[in-house]
Amino acid sequence: MNTNRARRVGRELMGLVIACGVILVTSSAQSRPMIAWSSDRANPTLVDRATAHHDIYVMDDLGNDVRRLTDERGDQGSPSWAPDGRHIAFTHHAHDDDGIYIMESDGANWTPLTTHPTGGGTPVWSPTGEQIAFTSSRDLQWEIYVINVDGSGVRNLTQHGARDWYPTWSPDGTQIAFASDRADPDGKSAIYVMDADGDNVRAVAGERWGGTAPTWSPDGREIAYGSAHQATVIQPLLGGPERRLIGSPLHEMHPAWSPNGRQMAYELASADSHNIWVVDIDGQNATSLTNDVHIFNRNPDWFDSSAPRLSTLAVDALGKLLAPWAQMKRP
Repeated sequence: MNTNRARRVGRELMGLVIACGVILVTSSAQSRPMIAWSSDRANPTLVDRATAHHDIYVMDDLGNDVRRLTDERGDQGSPSWAPDGRHIAFTHHAHDDDGIYIMESDGANWTPLTTHPTGGGTPVWSPTGEQIAFTSSRDLQWEIYVINVDGSGVRNLTQHGARDWYPTWSPDGTQIAFASDRADPDGKSAIYVMDADGDNVRAVAGERWGGTAPTWSPDGREIAYGSAHQATVIQPLLGGPERRLIGSPLHEMHPAWSPNGRQMAYELASADSHNIWVVDIDGQNATSLTNDVHIFNRNPDWFDSSAPRLSTLAVDALGKLLAPWAQMKRP
């Protein structure tokens, strides 16, 4: 190899090494789990309820790197991460525009998912990323629907005269848990599970004390939910007693299981503030991430960026770098 070619090879190799280092550093910076939530911190409700609205924010699981994703009239709420972390589904409520939208994870490029006049609520992505389950009253009663992410194929799964809401998918995508008051004439809801096509509905938790906003454990063995006793309750699905996660004197709402199964995020409500907290799954180390006063922070949802983003970034970037390297080495 002559001197010039050797120098070129050295520069290419050094560039590859530097690029690998950049990928690892970037991946490390992005590897913390992220939490999306809605907040009225930019327009506090207690200041002027007529003009207040919620926006979608994201932060890491330590409460750092806070970013506001939406800044539009009306309310944006109930964020739900796509399985690959590239998009977020959410609700948008304004006097002339009411529905579910999908945006990129940086807040760009809103796309309407539902266009029905009654809008919809509590969207949640299927594990495959191909469908979104949501709640709607388009049939004059709150029901659970599914829709393809391109807006086609809307189906009513529950078709029941009761109020059915807060759907959440099982990790394998074969079942959907939801809250319903179908068994209580006084409107107290419990937690039910059905097959992903709406068949085989059965109660699994909350029948005694009530329950809402279920969230499925990543291993599929348990469901956590907010109970009427203001506590987050975890119910094993294969048998065994339910247990309180914390049971604080304040109202715990909208639990969300972390992707690694080790923590729970939840909304903790006091008389004039709602904040996002996280706690270890054994009930220890409860920590407030938002620490706001006179602000309503709601509906946390997790995305663990480390595994999928690291592999995607490494394959794409290294593939582009290795191609010219291989070409240069060909005889």
